[in-house]
Amino acid sequence: MYTSIQKTTNIFKLLALGLLINIAQSCSQKSDPMAGHGEKIEVRVSLTDAIYEEVSDLSRAATPYLTDPYARSRIQRGEEIQLDEDLFLTAELIPERRDDTLNGELFSGDALKDRTRAAAEITPVTTGVAYKLLVYAANGGYVTERDYIRGQEASAPALLLDGGYTYSFIAYSVNTTTAPPAVTFTGGTQTLAASNVSITGVQDFMYFRQEMTVLGSTTNNLNVILRHRMSQITTTINANAVAYNVTAVTASFSRHQPSATVPLSTGLPTRSGTIGTRAVTFASLGTRSVTSTPTIINAAANSLTNFVISSIQIGDIIRTSLTPFTNLTVTPGVKYNLVLNITPNDIFTTLDGRPAARINGKLWLRHDEGVLPTHDADNFGSSNEHLVGRYFQWGIGEGTNTDNTSWIATPQTQPGSISGYNTSPITTSWTLTRSPCRGGTATRLPTVAEVNELYAATVATNIGNWNNSATNFTAAKVFTSRRNANVKLTFPTPGYRLYTNGSLNFRGDTGFYWLLGSPSANHANNMYITQGAPSIENRHMNYGLSIRCVTR
Repeated sequence: MYTSIQKTTNIFKLLALGLLINIAQSCSQKSDPMAGHGEKIEVRVSLTDAIYEEVSDLSRAATPYLTDPYARSRIQRGEEIQLDEDLFLTAELIPERRDDTLNGELFSGDALKDRTRAAAEITPVTTGVAYKLLVYAANGGYVTERDYIRGQEASAPALLLDGGYTYSFIAYSVNTTTAPPAVTFTGGTQTLAASNVSITGVQDFMYFRQEMTVLGSTTNNLNVILRHRMSQITTTINANAVAYNVTAVTASFSRHQPSATVPLSTGLPTRSGTIGTRAVTFASLGTRSVTSTPTIINAAANSLTNFVISSIQIGDIIRTSLTPFTNLTVTPGVKYNLVLNITPNDIFTTLDGRPAARINGKLWLRHDEGVLPTHDADNFGSSNEHLVGRYFQWGIGEGTNTDNTSWIATPQTQPGSISGYNTSPITTSWTLTRSPCRGGTATRLPTVAEVNELYAATVATNIGNWNNSATNFTAAKVFTSRRNANVKLTFPTPGYRLYTNGSLNFRGDTGFYWLLGSPSANHANNMYITQGAPSIENRHMNYGLSIRCVTR
Protein backbone atom coordinates (compact mmCIF):
# COMPACT_ATOMS: atom_id res chain seq x y z
CA MET A 1 0.00 0.00 0.00
CA TYR A 2 2.73 2.46 1.02
CA THR A 3 4.86 1.48 -2.00
CA SER A 4 1.93 2.10 -4.34
CA ILE A 5 1.29 5.56 -2.89
CA GLN A 6 4.95 6.44 -3.07
CA LYS A 7 5.15 5.44 -6.74
CA THR A 8 2.09 7.52 -7.54
CA THR A 9 3.62 10.55 -5.78
CA ASN A 10 6.85 10.19 -7.73
CA ILE A 11 4.94 10.04 -11.01
CA PHE A 12 3.14 13.31 -10.16
CA LYS A 13 6.46 14.94 -9.28
CA LEU A 14 7.95 13.91 -12.61
CA LEU A 15 4.92 15.24 -14.49
CA ALA A 16 5.07 18.57 -12.63
CA LEU A 17 8.79 18.92 -13.32
CA GLY A 18 8.22 18.21 -17.02
CA LEU A 19 5.48 20.84 -17.15
CA LEU A 20 7.73 23.45 -15.55
CA ILE A 21 10.53 22.69 -18.00
CA ASN A 22 8.10 22.99 -20.94
CA ILE A 23 6.80 26.37 -19.68
CA ALA A 24 10.34 27.65 -19.22
CA GLN A 25 11.30 26.58 -22.74
CA SER A 26 8.16 28.19 -24.19
CA CYS A 27 8.80 31.49 -22.41
CA SER A 28 12.40 31.52 -23.51
CA GLN A 29 11.22 31.59 -27.13
CA LYS A 30 9.34 34.91 -26.61
CA SER A 31 10.70 38.48 -26.33
CA ASP A 32 11.59 38.99 -22.70
CA PRO A 33 11.93 42.62 -21.65
CA MET A 34 14.39 41.54 -18.97
CA ALA A 35 16.43 39.39 -21.32
CA GLY A 36 19.85 40.94 -21.66
CA HIS A 37 19.13 43.00 -18.55
CA GLY A 38 22.18 45.19 -18.06
CA GLU A 39 23.66 44.17 -21.41
CA LYS A 40 24.21 46.75 -24.16
CA ILE A 41 21.54 46.35 -26.85
CA GLU A 42 21.57 48.19 -30.19
CA VAL A 43 18.67 50.43 -31.21
CA ARG A 44 18.47 51.03 -34.96
CA VAL A 45 17.12 54.46 -35.87
CA SER A 46 15.46 55.61 -39.10
CA LEU A 47 13.57 58.73 -40.16
CA THR A 48 10.73 58.40 -42.67
CA ASP A 49 8.05 61.10 -42.74
CA ALA A 50 7.09 64.53 -41.48
CA ILE A 51 3.51 65.52 -40.69
CA TYR A 52 1.60 68.79 -40.88
CA GLU A 53 -1.34 68.84 -38.51
CA GLU A 54 -4.92 68.97 -39.75
CA VAL A 55 -7.04 71.86 -38.53
CA SER A 56 -9.26 70.20 -35.94
CA ASP A 57 -11.65 72.96 -34.94
CA LEU A 58 -12.02 76.36 -36.51
CA SER A 59 -15.61 76.87 -35.35
CA ARG A 60 -14.54 79.48 -32.81
CA ALA A 61 -12.39 81.49 -35.24
CA ALA A 62 -12.90 85.23 -35.44
CA THR A 63 -12.52 85.29 -39.22
CA PRO A 64 -15.76 84.32 -41.00
CA TYR A 65 -15.70 81.06 -42.93
CA LEU A 66 -17.73 79.79 -45.82
CA THR A 67 -20.68 78.17 -44.08
CA ASP A 68 -22.77 77.34 -47.13
CA PRO A 69 -23.41 73.61 -47.64
CA TYR A 70 -21.48 73.57 -50.91
CA ALA A 71 -18.26 75.10 -49.53
CA ARG A 72 -15.43 73.91 -47.34
CA SER A 73 -16.03 75.14 -43.83
CA ARG A 74 -12.34 75.67 -43.12
CA ILE A 75 -11.55 78.01 -46.01
CA GLN A 76 -11.07 81.59 -44.85
CA ARG A 77 -12.09 84.22 -47.37
CA GLY A 78 -10.55 87.68 -47.42
CA GLU A 79 -11.73 91.07 -48.54
CA GLU A 80 -12.54 91.49 -52.22
CA ILE A 81 -10.44 94.39 -53.50
CA GLN A 82 -11.17 96.31 -56.67
CA LEU A 83 -7.88 96.97 -58.48
CA ASP A 84 -9.38 99.14 -61.22
CA GLU A 85 -12.77 99.52 -62.89
CA ASP A 86 -12.52 96.06 -64.43
CA LEU A 87 -10.27 93.93 -62.16
CA PHE A 88 -10.81 92.47 -58.69
CA LEU A 89 -8.56 90.64 -56.25
CA THR A 90 -10.09 87.86 -54.16
CA ALA A 91 -8.26 85.89 -51.47
CA GLU A 92 -8.64 82.51 -49.75
CA LEU A 93 -6.55 80.84 -47.05
CA ILE A 94 -6.88 77.07 -47.37
CA PRO A 95 -5.54 74.68 -44.70
CA GLU A 96 -4.23 71.34 -45.87
CA ARG A 97 -6.76 68.57 -45.27
CA ARG A 98 -6.85 64.81 -45.59
CA ASP A 99 -9.03 64.84 -48.74
CA ASP A 100 -6.96 65.70 -51.81
CA THR A 101 -10.01 66.36 -53.97
CA LEU A 102 -13.23 68.24 -53.56
CA ASN A 103 -16.18 65.94 -54.31
CA GLY A 104 -14.11 64.01 -56.85
CA GLU A 105 -13.72 66.95 -59.21
CA LEU A 106 -11.53 66.74 -62.28
CA PHE A 107 -8.71 69.23 -61.99
CA SER A 108 -7.73 71.54 -64.82
CA GLY A 109 -4.52 73.46 -65.36
CA ASP A 110 -6.13 76.26 -63.38
CA ALA A 111 -5.85 74.02 -60.36
CA LEU A 112 -5.06 76.65 -57.78
CA LYS A 113 -8.21 78.57 -58.51
CA ASP A 114 -10.04 75.26 -58.33
CA ARG A 115 -8.64 74.80 -54.81
CA THR A 116 -7.31 71.34 -55.47
CA ARG A 117 -5.03 71.20 -52.54
CA ALA A 118 -6.73 70.37 -49.38
CA ALA A 119 -5.17 67.50 -47.32
CA ALA A 120 -3.23 67.30 -43.99
CA GLU A 121 0.16 66.52 -45.48
CA ILE A 122 2.31 63.50 -44.66
CA THR A 123 5.46 63.60 -46.78
CA PRO A 124 8.78 61.74 -46.79
CA VAL A 125 11.61 63.72 -45.28
CA THR A 126 14.19 64.65 -47.90
CA THR A 127 17.31 62.51 -47.98
CA GLY A 128 20.19 64.40 -46.39
CA VAL A 129 18.13 66.27 -43.79
CA ALA A 130 19.96 66.38 -40.45
CA TYR A 131 18.27 65.51 -37.16
CA LYS A 132 19.27 64.93 -33.56
CA LEU A 133 18.12 62.11 -31.25
CA LEU A 134 18.32 62.32 -27.46
CA VAL A 135 17.68 59.46 -25.06
CA TYR A 136 16.39 59.85 -21.49
CA ALA A 137 15.90 57.26 -18.78
CA ALA A 138 12.53 56.51 -17.22
CA ASN A 139 13.35 58.91 -14.37
CA GLY A 140 14.04 61.71 -16.87
CA GLY A 141 17.81 61.59 -16.64
CA TYR A 142 19.88 62.29 -19.76
CA VAL A 143 21.47 59.12 -21.19
CA THR A 144 23.02 59.94 -24.57
CA GLU A 145 22.44 61.57 -27.96
CA ARG A 146 23.23 61.03 -31.63
CA ASP A 147 23.37 63.19 -34.73
CA TYR A 148 21.87 61.55 -37.80
CA ILE A 149 21.44 62.32 -41.47
CA ARG A 150 18.33 61.03 -43.20
CA GLY A 151 19.34 58.04 -45.35
CA GLN A 152 22.79 57.76 -43.72
CA GLU A 153 21.84 56.56 -40.25
CA ALA A 154 24.11 53.52 -40.53
CA SER A 155 27.17 55.77 -40.68
CA ALA A 156 26.49 57.19 -37.18
CA PRO A 157 27.95 55.49 -34.09
CA ALA A 158 25.78 52.59 -32.94
CA LEU A 159 23.15 53.49 -30.34
CA LEU A 160 23.75 50.96 -27.51
CA LEU A 161 21.46 51.00 -24.48
CA ASP A 162 20.96 48.78 -21.46
CA GLY A 163 18.42 46.08 -22.27
CA GLY A 164 15.28 45.65 -20.21
CA TYR A 165 14.73 49.36 -19.53
CA THR A 166 12.24 51.90 -20.86
CA TYR A 167 13.54 55.13 -22.39
CA SER A 168 12.15 58.38 -23.79
CA PHE A 169 13.42 59.04 -27.31
CA ILE A 170 13.29 62.68 -28.44
CA ALA A 171 14.15 63.68 -32.01
CA TYR A 172 14.12 67.11 -33.65
CA SER A 173 15.21 68.82 -36.85
CA VAL A 174 14.96 72.17 -38.62
CA ASN A 175 14.40 70.45 -41.98
CA THR A 176 17.78 71.35 -43.50
CA THR A 177 21.06 69.58 -44.15
CA THR A 178 22.65 71.66 -41.39
CA ALA A 179 22.87 70.07 -37.96
CA PRO A 180 20.04 71.29 -35.71
CA PRO A 181 20.78 73.50 -32.68
CA ALA A 182 22.32 71.80 -29.65
CA VAL A 183 20.29 71.04 -26.54
CA THR A 184 20.87 73.18 -23.46
CA PHE A 185 20.04 72.29 -19.86
CA THR A 186 18.36 74.83 -17.61
CA GLY A 187 20.19 75.18 -14.31
CA GLY A 188 22.84 72.72 -15.42
CA THR A 189 20.62 69.73 -14.59
CA GLN A 190 20.77 67.12 -17.35
CA THR A 191 17.17 65.95 -17.32
CA LEU A 192 14.37 65.91 -19.85
CA ALA A 193 12.48 68.53 -17.87
CA ALA A 194 15.49 70.85 -18.09
CA SER A 195 16.21 70.22 -21.80
CA ASN A 196 15.59 73.09 -24.24
CA VAL A 197 16.45 74.08 -27.79
CA SER A 198 16.69 77.68 -29.01
CA ILE A 199 15.63 78.35 -32.61
CA THR A 200 15.05 81.33 -34.89
CA GLY A 201 11.58 82.22 -36.08
CA VAL A 202 12.32 81.23 -39.67
CA GLN A 203 13.43 77.67 -38.92
CA ASP A 204 11.06 74.81 -39.78
CA PHE A 205 11.26 73.08 -36.40
CA MET A 206 10.02 69.47 -36.30
CA TYR A 207 9.67 67.23 -33.25
CA PHE A 208 9.21 63.58 -32.24
CA ARG A 209 8.81 61.77 -28.91
CA GLN A 210 8.30 58.09 -28.13
CA GLU A 211 8.66 55.89 -25.05
CA MET A 212 10.05 52.43 -25.82
CA THR A 213 11.36 49.47 -23.84
CA VAL A 214 14.63 48.10 -25.21
CA LEU A 215 14.24 44.34 -25.50
CA GLY A 216 17.15 41.98 -25.17
CA SER A 217 16.11 39.19 -27.52
CA THR A 218 14.77 41.02 -30.59
CA THR A 219 15.68 43.74 -33.05
CA ASN A 220 14.95 47.18 -31.59
CA ASN A 221 13.89 49.58 -34.35
CA LEU A 222 12.97 53.20 -33.72
CA ASN A 223 11.06 54.72 -36.63
CA VAL A 224 11.06 58.52 -36.28
CA ILE A 225 8.11 60.50 -37.70
CA LEU A 226 8.53 64.22 -37.12
CA ARG A 227 5.74 66.74 -36.65
CA HIS A 228 6.01 70.34 -37.83
CA ARG A 229 5.63 72.87 -35.01
CA MET A 230 5.53 76.06 -37.08
CA SER A 231 2.85 77.29 -39.49
CA GLN A 232 3.77 77.30 -43.16
CA ILE A 233 1.98 79.38 -45.79
CA THR A 234 2.55 79.17 -49.54
CA THR A 235 1.16 82.19 -51.42
CA THR A 236 0.01 82.07 -55.04
CA ILE A 237 -1.13 85.03 -57.14
CA ASN A 238 -3.18 83.76 -60.07
CA ALA A 239 -3.95 86.15 -62.94
CA ASN A 240 -4.78 83.51 -65.55
CA ALA A 241 -8.34 84.79 -65.85
CA VAL A 242 -7.14 88.18 -67.10
CA ALA A 243 -4.06 87.08 -69.08
CA TYR A 244 -1.75 89.64 -67.42
CA ASN A 245 1.69 88.90 -66.00
CA VAL A 246 2.48 89.53 -62.33
CA THR A 247 5.75 91.44 -62.54
CA ALA A 248 6.32 92.80 -59.02
CA VAL A 249 5.09 91.93 -55.50
CA THR A 250 6.04 93.05 -52.00
CA ALA A 251 3.98 91.34 -49.30
CA SER A 252 4.17 90.19 -45.68
CA PHE A 253 2.34 88.59 -42.77
CA SER A 254 2.09 90.76 -39.69
CA ARG A 255 1.98 88.28 -36.77
CA HIS A 256 5.50 86.86 -36.42
CA GLN A 257 8.18 86.64 -33.73
CA PRO A 258 11.93 86.35 -34.37
CA SER A 259 12.83 83.50 -32.00
CA ALA A 260 11.55 80.68 -29.82
CA THR A 261 12.64 78.26 -27.10
CA VAL A 262 11.42 74.67 -27.33
CA PRO A 263 11.22 72.50 -24.19
CA LEU A 264 11.99 68.99 -25.37
CA SER A 265 9.53 67.48 -22.92
CA THR A 266 6.64 68.84 -25.02
CA GLY A 267 8.11 70.08 -28.30
CA LEU A 268 5.85 73.14 -28.15
CA PRO A 269 7.73 76.39 -28.89
CA THR A 270 7.58 79.35 -26.53
CA ARG A 271 7.85 82.42 -28.77
CA SER A 272 9.96 85.44 -27.89
CA GLY A 273 10.98 88.80 -29.29
CA THR A 274 9.01 91.75 -30.62
CA ILE A 275 6.00 90.81 -32.72
CA GLY A 276 6.62 92.03 -36.27
CA THR A 277 6.25 91.08 -39.92
CA ARG A 278 7.41 88.13 -41.99
CA ALA A 279 8.21 88.90 -45.64
CA VAL A 280 6.86 86.70 -48.43
CA THR A 281 9.46 85.79 -51.07
CA PHE A 282 8.61 85.04 -54.70
CA ALA A 283 11.44 83.18 -56.39
CA SER A 284 10.34 84.19 -59.88
CA LEU A 285 7.94 86.72 -61.42
CA GLY A 286 6.81 87.75 -64.88
CA THR A 287 4.20 85.05 -65.48
CA ARG A 288 0.42 84.92 -65.10
CA SER A 289 0.65 82.79 -61.97
CA VAL A 290 3.43 83.22 -59.40
CA THR A 291 4.02 81.18 -56.26
CA SER A 292 6.10 82.08 -53.23
CA THR A 293 8.59 79.93 -51.44
CA PRO A 294 6.90 78.54 -48.30
CA THR A 295 6.79 81.16 -45.54
CA ILE A 296 7.44 79.92 -41.99
CA ILE A 297 5.31 81.79 -39.43
CA ASN A 298 6.49 81.79 -35.81
CA ALA A 299 3.35 82.72 -33.88
CA ALA A 300 1.12 81.16 -31.27
CA ALA A 301 -2.37 80.14 -32.36
CA ASN A 302 -4.22 83.36 -33.03
CA SER A 303 -6.95 85.08 -35.03
CA LEU A 304 -5.01 88.33 -35.43
CA THR A 305 -2.71 87.63 -38.38
CA ASN A 306 -2.86 90.11 -41.26
CA PHE A 307 -1.68 89.70 -44.84
CA VAL A 308 -0.60 92.95 -46.46
CA ILE A 309 0.50 93.65 -50.04
CA SER A 310 2.71 96.74 -49.88
CA SER A 311 2.85 96.90 -53.68
CA ILE A 312 1.89 94.80 -56.69
CA GLN A 313 2.08 95.20 -60.46
CA ILE A 314 -0.18 93.19 -62.77
CA GLY A 315 0.24 94.18 -66.38
CA ASP A 316 0.25 97.98 -66.36
CA ILE A 317 -1.74 98.19 -63.11
CA ILE A 318 0.21 99.18 -59.98
CA ARG A 319 -1.48 99.18 -56.59
CA THR A 320 -0.09 99.78 -53.09
CA SER A 321 -1.17 99.23 -49.48
CA LEU A 322 -3.67 96.43 -50.04
CA THR A 323 -4.87 94.29 -47.13
CA PRO A 324 -6.67 91.19 -48.43
CA PHE A 325 -6.77 89.62 -44.96
CA THR A 326 -7.19 90.93 -41.44
CA ASN A 327 -7.68 88.73 -38.39
CA LEU A 328 -6.64 85.50 -40.05
CA THR A 329 -6.80 82.40 -37.89
CA VAL A 330 -3.39 80.69 -38.05
CA THR A 331 -2.58 77.51 -36.11
CA PRO A 332 0.98 76.26 -35.43
CA GLY A 333 1.85 73.01 -37.18
CA VAL A 334 -0.69 73.55 -39.97
CA LYS A 335 0.23 74.04 -43.62
CA TYR A 336 -1.78 76.57 -45.61
CA ASN A 337 -2.18 77.73 -49.19
CA LEU A 338 -2.99 81.42 -49.62
CA VAL A 339 -4.53 81.92 -53.07
CA LEU A 340 -5.04 85.38 -54.55
CA ASN A 341 -7.12 85.33 -57.73
CA ILE A 342 -7.19 88.29 -60.10
CA THR A 343 -10.55 88.27 -61.89
CA PRO A 344 -12.34 90.67 -64.23
CA ASN A 345 -15.60 92.42 -63.39
CA ASP A 346 -18.84 90.51 -63.97
CA ILE A 347 -20.52 91.39 -67.28
CA PHE A 348 -22.82 90.05 -69.98
CA THR A 349 -20.93 89.08 -73.13
CA THR A 350 -21.04 86.53 -75.95
CA LEU A 351 -19.22 83.28 -76.65
CA ASP A 352 -19.13 82.13 -80.27
CA GLY A 353 -22.11 84.39 -80.91
CA ARG A 354 -24.15 82.94 -78.03
CA PRO A 355 -25.22 84.89 -74.93
CA ALA A 356 -22.87 84.40 -71.98
CA ALA A 357 -22.19 85.89 -68.56
CA ARG A 358 -18.76 86.39 -67.04
CA ILE A 359 -18.97 85.81 -63.30
CA ASN A 360 -15.83 85.69 -61.14
CA GLY A 361 -13.70 85.41 -64.26
CA LYS A 362 -15.52 82.37 -65.71
CA LEU A 363 -17.68 82.56 -68.84
CA TRP A 364 -21.00 80.71 -68.49
CA LEU A 365 -23.46 80.22 -71.32
CA ARG A 366 -26.84 81.68 -70.40
CA HIS A 367 -28.89 78.86 -71.97
CA ASP A 368 -29.10 75.13 -71.31
CA GLU A 369 -27.70 72.85 -74.01
CA GLY A 370 -30.39 72.44 -76.67
CA VAL A 371 -32.02 75.88 -76.24
CA LEU A 372 -31.92 78.32 -79.15
CA PRO A 373 -29.63 81.27 -78.31
CA THR A 374 -32.17 83.75 -79.70
CA HIS A 375 -34.48 83.23 -76.72
CA ASP A 376 -34.29 85.59 -73.72
CA ALA A 377 -32.61 83.39 -71.10
CA ASP A 378 -34.05 85.31 -68.14
CA ASN A 379 -37.58 86.00 -69.38
CA PHE A 380 -39.45 83.40 -67.38
CA GLY A 381 -43.20 83.71 -67.55
CA SER A 382 -46.11 81.32 -67.50
CA SER A 383 -44.87 79.24 -70.46
CA ASN A 384 -41.13 78.59 -70.66
CA GLU A 385 -40.87 75.24 -72.39
CA HIS A 386 -38.56 76.84 -74.97
CA LEU A 387 -36.02 77.67 -72.20
CA VAL A 388 -35.64 74.07 -70.99
CA GLY A 389 -32.89 72.12 -72.72
CA ARG A 390 -32.36 68.50 -73.65
CA TYR A 391 -31.54 65.56 -71.38
CA PHE A 392 -28.23 63.67 -71.65
CA GLN A 393 -26.70 60.57 -70.10
CA TRP A 394 -23.24 61.26 -68.63
CA GLY A 395 -20.36 60.55 -71.01
CA ILE A 396 -22.43 59.78 -74.12
CA GLY A 397 -22.03 61.95 -77.18
CA GLU A 398 -19.76 64.79 -78.18
CA GLY A 399 -20.72 68.28 -79.26
CA THR A 400 -19.77 69.79 -82.58
CA ASN A 401 -19.76 73.35 -83.81
CA THR A 402 -23.45 73.04 -84.58
CA ASP A 403 -25.07 70.50 -82.25
CA ASN A 404 -24.91 67.45 -79.98
CA THR A 405 -27.33 64.85 -81.29
CA SER A 406 -26.73 62.31 -78.49
CA TRP A 407 -29.53 63.56 -76.23
CA ILE A 408 -32.01 60.99 -74.90
CA ALA A 409 -35.02 63.26 -74.40
CA THR A 410 -36.33 66.78 -75.01
CA PRO A 411 -38.84 68.89 -73.03
CA GLN A 412 -41.50 67.64 -75.44
CA THR A 413 -40.78 63.93 -74.84
CA GLN A 414 -43.76 62.23 -73.15
CA PRO A 415 -43.22 61.86 -69.37
CA GLY A 416 -43.56 58.07 -69.17
CA SER A 417 -41.00 55.35 -69.77
CA ILE A 418 -38.94 55.69 -72.95
CA SER A 419 -38.90 52.62 -75.20
CA GLY A 420 -35.37 51.29 -75.65
CA TYR A 421 -33.92 53.59 -72.97
CA ASN A 422 -30.20 52.91 -72.50
CA THR A 423 -29.54 51.13 -69.17
CA SER A 424 -26.21 49.54 -70.16
CA PRO A 425 -23.04 50.55 -68.29
CA ILE A 426 -21.49 53.67 -69.84
CA THR A 427 -17.83 53.28 -70.71
CA THR A 428 -17.14 56.64 -72.38
CA SER A 429 -16.33 59.84 -70.47
CA TRP A 430 -16.57 63.58 -70.80
CA THR A 431 -13.30 65.34 -70.10
CA LEU A 432 -11.71 68.74 -70.44
CA THR A 433 -11.20 68.00 -74.13
CA ARG A 434 -14.16 65.72 -74.91
CA SER A 435 -17.23 67.81 -74.33
CA PRO A 436 -20.99 67.29 -74.82
CA CYS A 437 -21.40 71.04 -75.42
CA ARG A 438 -22.32 72.54 -78.75
CA GLY A 439 -19.44 74.74 -79.85
CA GLY A 440 -16.73 72.17 -80.44
CA THR A 441 -13.50 73.07 -78.65
CA ALA A 442 -14.79 76.36 -77.22
CA THR A 443 -16.93 75.01 -74.36
CA ARG A 444 -17.11 72.15 -71.87
CA LEU A 445 -18.90 71.04 -68.71
CA PRO A 446 -18.06 72.97 -65.52
CA THR A 447 -16.09 71.35 -62.70
CA VAL A 448 -17.30 71.00 -59.13
CA ALA A 449 -14.94 73.80 -58.08
CA GLU A 450 -16.27 76.14 -60.78
CA VAL A 451 -19.83 75.54 -59.62
CA ASN A 452 -18.82 76.22 -56.03
CA GLU A 453 -17.17 79.44 -57.23
CA LEU A 454 -20.43 80.39 -58.94
CA TYR A 455 -22.41 79.72 -55.77
CA ALA A 456 -20.01 81.82 -53.69
CA ALA A 457 -19.89 84.72 -56.18
CA THR A 458 -23.66 85.10 -56.56
CA VAL A 459 -26.89 85.50 -54.60
CA ALA A 460 -29.39 82.71 -55.32
CA THR A 461 -33.14 83.46 -55.53
CA ASN A 462 -36.20 81.57 -56.76
CA ILE A 463 -38.75 82.51 -59.39
CA GLY A 464 -41.91 80.79 -60.64
CA ASN A 465 -44.18 78.16 -59.16
CA TRP A 466 -42.18 75.36 -57.55
CA ASN A 467 -44.12 72.09 -57.71
CA ASN A 468 -43.54 68.69 -59.27
CA SER A 469 -45.52 68.53 -62.51
CA ALA A 470 -44.70 67.35 -66.01
CA THR A 471 -46.24 70.56 -67.38
CA ASN A 472 -44.59 73.02 -64.97
CA PHE A 473 -41.96 75.08 -66.78
CA THR A 474 -42.14 78.18 -64.57
CA ALA A 475 -39.73 77.44 -61.69
CA ALA A 476 -36.08 78.50 -61.90
CA LYS A 477 -33.10 79.44 -59.72
CA VAL A 478 -31.51 82.84 -60.47
CA PHE A 479 -27.84 83.42 -59.59
CA THR A 480 -27.20 87.18 -59.43
CA SER A 481 -23.65 88.53 -59.37
CA ARG A 482 -22.54 90.01 -56.04
CA ARG A 483 -20.40 92.53 -57.94
CA ASN A 484 -22.89 93.59 -60.59
CA ALA A 485 -26.59 93.08 -59.87
CA ASN A 486 -27.41 93.43 -63.57
CA VAL A 487 -25.52 90.21 -64.38
CA LYS A 488 -27.25 86.91 -63.65
CA LEU A 489 -27.68 83.30 -64.74
CA THR A 490 -31.08 81.59 -64.73
CA PHE A 491 -31.27 77.81 -64.32
CA PRO A 492 -34.63 76.13 -65.05
CA THR A 493 -35.80 73.07 -63.08
CA PRO A 494 -36.23 70.39 -65.76
CA GLY A 495 -36.15 67.42 -63.36
CA TYR A 496 -34.56 64.22 -64.66
CA ARG A 497 -35.18 61.10 -66.74
CA LEU A 498 -34.94 58.03 -64.49
CA TYR A 499 -31.89 55.83 -65.08
CA THR A 500 -33.87 52.56 -65.20
CA ASN A 501 -36.50 53.45 -67.83
CA GLY A 502 -36.23 57.14 -68.80
CA SER A 503 -39.43 58.29 -67.11
CA LEU A 504 -39.69 61.97 -66.11
CA ASN A 505 -39.44 63.01 -62.47
CA PHE A 506 -39.37 66.34 -60.51
CA ARG A 507 -39.95 68.80 -63.37
CA GLY A 508 -40.77 72.22 -61.91
CA ASP A 509 -39.35 71.15 -58.56
CA THR A 510 -35.63 70.33 -59.03
CA GLY A 511 -32.82 71.01 -61.49
CA PHE A 512 -30.05 68.49 -62.16
CA TYR A 513 -27.01 69.48 -64.28
CA TRP A 514 -24.09 67.21 -65.14
CA LEU A 515 -20.54 68.23 -64.10
CA LEU A 516 -17.03 67.15 -65.00
CA GLY A 517 -15.27 64.70 -62.73
CA SER A 518 -13.97 61.16 -62.57
CA PRO A 519 -16.94 58.77 -62.40
CA SER A 520 -16.98 56.25 -59.57
CA ALA A 521 -19.13 53.10 -59.46
CA ASN A 522 -21.15 54.33 -62.47
CA HIS A 523 -21.92 57.63 -60.73
CA ALA A 524 -20.93 61.18 -61.68
CA ASN A 525 -21.24 64.63 -60.11
CA ASN A 526 -24.10 67.03 -60.79
CA MET A 527 -25.49 70.38 -59.69
CA TYR A 528 -28.53 69.96 -57.46
CA ILE A 529 -30.95 72.88 -57.54
CA THR A 530 -33.98 73.05 -55.25
CA GLN A 531 -35.89 75.84 -53.52
CA GLY A 532 -33.27 75.68 -50.75
CA ALA A 533 -29.53 76.21 -50.98
CA PRO A 534 -28.03 74.76 -54.17
CA SER A 535 -25.44 72.02 -53.73
CA ILE A 536 -23.51 69.21 -55.40
CA GLU A 537 -24.58 65.58 -55.51
CA ASN A 538 -23.75 62.32 -57.25
CA ARG A 539 -26.04 60.30 -59.58
CA HIS A 540 -26.00 57.19 -61.74
CA MET A 541 -24.57 57.96 -65.18
CA ASN A 542 -27.66 56.55 -66.93
CA TYR A 543 -29.86 59.31 -65.57
CA GLY A 544 -30.92 61.86 -68.16
CA LEU A 545 -29.88 65.28 -66.80
CA SER A 546 -29.52 68.80 -68.16
CA ILE A 547 -26.30 70.50 -69.30
CA ARG A 548 -25.05 74.09 -68.85
CA CYS A 549 -21.66 74.81 -70.43
CA VAL A 550 -18.72 77.07 -69.65
CA THR A 551 -15.80 78.28 -71.70
CA ARG A 552 -12.63 76.20 -71.77
